[in-house]
Parts: sequence; structure tokens; C-alpha cells
Amino acid sequence: MGAPVSTLFEVYGQPTFRRYERECLARIVAQHKSVVIATAGGIVADEHTFAQLLDRTHVICLQASPADHMRRVMEQGDFRPMERNRDAMQDLVAILDARAAAYGRAHARSIRRAATSPSGVDELTLLAARMFAAA
Repeated sequence: MGAPVSTLFEVYGQPTFRRYERECLARIVAQHKSVVIATAGGIVADEHTFAQLLDRTHVICLQASPADHMRRVMEQGDFRPMERNRDAMQDLVAILDARAAAYGRAHARSIRRAATSPSGVDELTLLAARMFAAA
């Protein structure tokens, strides 16, 4: 569609965004034998989409503290969660708690370190190598 995620949510709403997300992911998985796809944590909000990924790909869940999540969202310029919301951090904690069971369905989990951190990249590389070797 060619629009920022925040615009898709504001103009079309979450259901439309999730439909575009599902269609896009299905196309990518169908067209590529090997590909790395980085999704946002909200991917678990659509059970059908998440189930497809679990069935057809290797899913690694990157875990981070609520403070790290909030910092990353703000660094990306996405202020939707905080707009007119004094309880944004409490809401984020509740969202992460509500998603915990779904995240637990991932094939592997990794504690999120800085994206450019050598130890974080090394950890993900080892996880991926083990998963692909077992496939």
C-alpha cells in the first residue's frame, strides 16, 4: 500500500492493517524458499496469521523489557500508544502480559539485546543455525 503503519491504523483501522499484513506475509512465504521476516509483536493479534507463520516458518520471539519496547517505539516516531495516555507504560505491560502465551508458542525465544549488539546478533545467528539444521 505504501503508507506508514501509523497511517494505516489511523485511516483504515487495525482490522484492515492486519488483513494487509496477513496477505503480504502469505505472499512472501509462498514466493521465497528462504527469507528472514521481521514482524512487530502485534503479529500474534491475528491468530490465523500467527498460526500460518508457526506452521510454515521458523518463528523466533525477541523478548524485551517494557521500557525497551517503549523506547524503540518512540525512536521510530510512533507515538500512538502514548497519545493522551498517562498510563501508556501500564497499558504496554498489560499488552505484553496478554500476549505472553502467544509469544510462548514461538519455536525459539531470545532476550532482546541492542539490535547492533554483537552478542544479540550472535545469539540470533546460533538460534537460526540450530533451527535450520534441524529442519
